[in-house]
Amino acid sequence: MMRNKSKNTKEYLNNMSIRVALFAVVLLSLVLIFTLGASPYNIEFREGDIAVRDIFAPFDFTYYGGVDKEATEILREKAVNEVKLVYDFNDEARQSVSEYMNNLFTTLGSLKKEDIPNEEKLARLKQNFHNIQKPVFLILLSEEDLDKVKSSVNEIVEKVESYPIISTLEKKTLEEEKYDDVILRDLKKKSETAVPISGIVALDEVGKDAVSDLIHSYLKDDHKLGKVISELLNNVIVPNINKNIEEFLRRRDEAKAGVEDVLKERDVKKNEIVIGKGERVEKRHILQFKKIASERASKARKVASPLSVAVIILLLLTVTSLSLKKYEQNVYYNNSSLALISIIVITFFIGARLITDSSLSNYFIPISSASILIAILINKDVAFLVTVMLSIGCGIMVGNKLEMMIICLVGGAMAVYAVHGLRKRSKLLKVGFLVGCVNFITIANFGILTGLNADILFMEAGKGFLNGIASSFIVMGLLPVLEYLFKVTTDITLLELSDLNHPLLKSLTLKAPGTYHHSLQVGNLAETACDAIGANSLLARVGAYYHDIGKMEKPEYFSENAGHNVSHHDKLSPSMSALVITNHVKDGVDLARKYKLNQSIIDFIQQHHGNTLIYYFYQKALEKMADETQIKDEEFRYPGPKPQTKEAAIVLLADAVEASSRTLSNPTPARIEGLVKKMINNKFIDGQLDECDLTLKDLNKIANSFVRILTGVFHSRVEYPQTGEKQSVQDKDKAPKRKFNFKR
Repeated sequence: MMRNKSKNTKEYLNNMSIRVALFAVVLLSLVLIFTLGASPYNIEFREGDIAVRDIFAPFDFTYYGGVDKEATEILREKAVNEVKLVYDFNDEARQSVSEYMNNLFTTLGSLKKEDIPNEEKLARLKQNFHNIQKPVFLILLSEEDLDKVKSSVNEIVEKVESYPIISTLEKKTLEEEKYDDVILRDLKKKSETAVPISGIVALDEVGKDAVSDLIHSYLKDDHKLGKVISELLNNVIVPNINKNIEEFLRRRDEAKAGVEDVLKERDVKKNEIVIGKGERVEKRHILQFKKIASERASKARKVASPLSVAVIILLLLTVTSLSLKKYEQNVYYNNSSLALISIIVITFFIGARLITDSSLSNYFIPISSASILIAILINKDVAFLVTVMLSIGCGIMVGNKLEMMIICLVGGAMAVYAVHGLRKRSKLLKVGFLVGCVNFITIANFGILTGLNADILFMEAGKGFLNGIASSFIVMGLLPVLEYLFKVTTDITLLELSDLNHPLLKSLTLKAPGTYHHSLQVGNLAETACDAIGANSLLARVGAYYHDIGKMEKPEYFSENAGHNVSHHDKLSPSMSALVITNHVKDGVDLARKYKLNQSIIDFIQQHHGNTLIYYFYQKALEKMADETQIKDEEFRYPGPKPQTKEAAIVLLADAVEASSRTLSNPTPARIEGLVKKMINNKFIDGQLDECDLTLKDLNKIANSFVRILTGVFHSRVEYPQTGEKQSVQDKDKAPKRKFNFKR
């Protein structure tokens, strides 16, 4: 029976636009994932690895490899020679000169006041200032305003001491060695500056040109006194900067260490071996790989690489989409399923890109996790189709490697096979173990083909095994999230719901035992029928268990729960009785949502009667109402909707057949067959099966399965004698025999 396709154009276009949008989003996402940050030349080795095959240069190129010791030494020597000499101001020397001058003039002032011979004054002065000559003493002693001279001299000394002063010999050495400048540090001010050699005053220059202008400024052209002061300064002033050899050497070492090794320029010709099989990867090999990558990147057109990737991905997605449209129409025309597949595919390739761009081995790419998720959430055929696409894409991502594509394909295919019949989440670990074993064998054999060292072979194959185990844990984490987001009910969830200890089913047992046993029987009928036509038998059985949970609200109004010869409908009008009966659907939906049942189970509750007419109460209403035109049959119909899936339609048929079979007074095989065909035909004529895709062939198989089950339920039994009684041979001959000549 074909699905009703009377959808309006707007709805069709909306559905089509969503599919187109999903296609575009996946295409754009994968192009970005494949191209952003991707190198056009995949460097598959890291320093310390062992090359598993010979690698040859794809073209001529030049790279820098190996240290050029001579060139490096020249640069380091140059850097060392550029380090300037370091001098520090000597604050103690400065302070000592000022103190010397102050003490000198204080002493002169005291001696000047004493009435003693000049010879005695000079002798006393030389006790503390032995380098003072007699002429200088006499001139200073003859000055009338000694304080003024003292003030001028102090100012001159302060100005002189502001200059950097070194010994005459050291200044000469600096000039001979052709130093342009030096570093002068003031540790007190925590500052340093480069000072040219000309800005440094030699000690013998202090009394000459260096102070002549100062003397002129402060002594008002008193040349006699100026000469004395100049001679005095020559005797008193000492170098006020010291060479800091330790700091100078530290800076030389720092400059030397800051010079990186100079690499030699090496030429590599096309087809020259870059690294041989079995060689250990060294820094020079990595440099060559990187040079090849950069050369290819510069030679390739900027748009060519992304465009090529986009075309390949477009072809992969197009082939996959067309295959779904041809062979998996239920998935192709279900935008929710397409969105689920799209998210899994995009997420997988993001993970694959992160792994390929990291230091992790490519064997950790968890393709089997995507295969398992799609196999559980959609179906195995779609999972295998997507696995093929993911394997090809993965091979492209890691550098167009056929080996990687085959490893991914074999592992993914094994994952799809291993989830067959999976009914418990804990069994996912077993699936991961099987996938890991297959990965191990596949990778190990590729290693043998390439002559890989045994230790490395087992290490690489071990990564594949860990991949399988990790994939199972990834699935365990993502499966509940995807089930919730996309309202998907997996076989695992269905098996959990089929537990008769579920709170709803336990309540049904206590509140409506008749309904409970009816539901179990409907489940058996539906499960057998689904097996006969290849539908989801587990889904149908679980849906049947919960389809009548709404009857718990008013169990006494339903015949299977009412006592013998008791009917609560006798006191109600036909329309009120119909309302009570139809409300069990609404009550069931409310209970299901309260207990957070999956939408697929709620669908069974809503659809298990379709919009069937409640014929019994409709007839009673007609009998009581004189004017039949005042009775609307819509008031005596279930709200619907009609079954949308094969499984829901089978539960509808099983529900009707099971309930009707209880009215058979003498349930012979012929009567059972007639009843089953009658009930199915009634539902067919009433249009209850119009919106599901059951065929006439399916209906015939369903009818046969119903007859077979019900015949077993109502089979005849031999009446055995009570304990202590004997049964004659004649009585045994009269016992009923099970002999059915029923052909189906």
